[in-house]
Amino acid sequence: MKKNSFCLLLTIVFVLCGVLSVDSFASDHPLFAAEQTGCFTYYYEDGSTLTISTAESLLRGNASYGTKHGTRTYTKTNSNNITVWSATLDAYFEYTGTSALCTSASCPISIYDSSYSVSSKTVTRNGNQASCTFTIVQKILGITVGSETHTITLSCDPFGNLY
Repeated sequence: MKKNSFCLLLTIVFVLCGVLSVDSFASDHPLFAAEQTGCFTYYYEDGSTLTISTAESLLRGNASYGTKHGTRTYTKTNSNNITVWSATLDAYFEYTGTSALCTSASCPISIYDSSYSVSSKTVTRNGNQASCTFTIVQKILGITVGSETHTITLSCDPFGNLY
């Protein structure tokens, strides 16, 4: 009886230690958890963040051929965790099992804070890749206080896998 109780107690301790280790690791390393979900967040010294997320859907076909739709979104928040702008590369791909082609691409940009504006934007398609290069500027009282340029890319392999 004592041996069974000891084994049960030891099992409970190991389970609790394992749970606590996983929880403490996840909270100390949030980028690890974000990578697992296909969402990456970059933290800047000023307290702002840039989150990159990707979504895809199969419109028709299978692993050998078909049409895929994908989006990759960049979302910027300020130090108060308020979204100030968001840009989404929206692309469609045809794949055949031996090649892939981007058939259309667009890149709408939404501005949620009036101190930000889009100074330039270029959307291109090249073979199996779509890209959007854009520059966002921030002006306060008409004076440029910040500027950032980003390039969003989305590609498709011959089997319909987006990357």
